Order: sequence, then C-alpha cells, then structure tokens
Amino acid sequence: MTRFGEHRSLATHFMLAMEEDRVMSIFDAKVVKEGATDDLLAVANLAMRCLNLNGKSRPTMKEVAAELEAIRMSHVPSTLQTKYEHMMYEEDFSAINYGDSTSTFNSCDDNIGM
Repeated sequence: MTRFGEHRSLATHFMLAMEEDRVMSIFDAKVVKEGATDDLLAVANLAMRCLNLNGKSRPTMKEVAAELEAIRMSHVPSTLQTKYEHMMYEEDFSAINYGDSTSTFNSCDDNIGM
C-alpha cells in the first residue's frame, strides 16, 4: 500500500522506481552488494521492457534469454567464454541437424571393450 492507502502492484512499484531513478533501492541488499551496478541496471531495463503495456513492443522470451546470457557472459574470462560459446554452437548445430533425437553415439573406443 502507498502512503495514501492505495494498493500498488509490484510491477507498478518497479516502474515508478525506474522512472524516479531509484531502482537500486528496490533490489535486495545482498544482490546490490554482490552484483555489478551496470548488470543490475541492465536487468532492470530489460524487466522494464518486459512490462511494456503494448505486447508487440515486449521482447520475446528468446530475446530475454539471450540478453540475460549476454549479461552473464560479460563477466566470464574470455578463454572460458570462447569455450562456452563453442559448446553452445555445437548444441545448436546438433539440434538443427538431429532434432530431438535421443540416440547416442559411441566412440570407437567404447566399442572396443564390447
């Protein structure tokens, strides 16, 4: 409730905090202490876009996931990031070529012991 006795949704409370440049005050203290301010603001801006009243202007879940991943990966050392991106590419490639198949492939070494 507001000081005037009005009920306000969490979304409305968040949007008002963003408009008044006090969004950091609504984050949990532990999150503020452990997170980078730029990352918190990037997530807050993404959340604000998700709350757009015009549904066509909201990001898709795929776009949200990609942006969150980009924020997360911005702190991974470049060698690990390259390795992770390579693994992601392989997963995407195998999904494109093989669909949702549950088949597994054994290497030649696996077959030698049989």
